[in-house]
Amino acid sequence: MEIFYWSDYACPYCYIGETNLKAALRELEIDCMPVMRAFELSPDAPRSCPGPTKNLVARKYGLTGEQAEAGMGRINQMAAEAGLEEAEVRALLSSDDYAGEVRADEETAHRYGVTGVPYFVIDGQFAIPGALGKAEMVGVLQKILDRRVG
Repeated sequence: MEIFYWSDYACPYCYIGETNLKAALRELEIDCMPVMRAFELSPDAPRSCPGPTKNLVARKYGLTGEQAEAGMGRINQMAAEAGLEEAEVRALLSSDDYAGEVRADEETAHRYGVTGVPYFVIDGQFAIPGALGKAEMVGVLQKILDRRVG
């Protein structure tokens, strides 16, 4: 099974969708490594925001400042388990080092009709838009497996 998915690093739903996809793959014992592709939800967004980031996140997702701060804390903890160095991440985010790759991923996404993320494409023919729950993802993947056999 080949799975590509488009994601925006700033989108919490993308993380949820990826996590549920991987859990569904484990549950169904499907040996597959999904490949992430870039998709900017707000390509014209400024590189920095005025004021605390938690205020921007809270406003964008309808959260309280405390909820936004807690979510950002969890993301920071995950980044520290992934071994990401803050200085390196900041330098990368302020550069255009991967702009060509991002544009190519977005061009492919547009050919598939992607307008939002997360967006999953399985075997080049089955599309799953949105962050499904784990049980829903299991059901969709099982239907795809059944079609392959049947």
